[in-house]
Amino acid sequence: MSNQVLERRQSRRVDLEVPIDVREIGAQGQRAEPITGRARNVSLAGCYALIPASAQRAVGTPVSCTITIPQELTQQFPFVRLVGKGWIVRVTPAKRATSDRPGAEEQAGVTGSSPEVGVAINFVYVTPLTTIGGY
Repeated sequence: MSNQVLERRQSRRVDLEVPIDVREIGAQGQRAEPITGRARNVSLAGCYALIPASAQRAVGTPVSCTITIPQELTQQFPFVRLVGKGWIVRVTPAKRATSDRPGAEEQAGVTGSSPEVGVAINFVYVTPLTTIGGY
């Protein structure tokens, strides 16, 4: 019997660190002020992002997101911006490296050394925006 992990993701994820604006969507469809963070592990189905701990939102919070791909990465990534709506499905303390050794991490939220939390966002729909000519 093998110890392989079953991959359930339907969209390929790309490991990159890019700017993200997350806005909570209110009951009447109003959008709050944007929370600016750093998106990681981005796909058309969702993303993982680091946002300020002071702006932490609960699991189930509906959000709209804008993920911006910097010009220097557009050759590797087919979009310049992803715009979508979804909800937060997980909130975790952010991890930071504690040394130069790979895998040496600690939960920053536990030590209080990082003002960030990680949020996993599942998109209900997303629109990838490209530039004319693909550049």
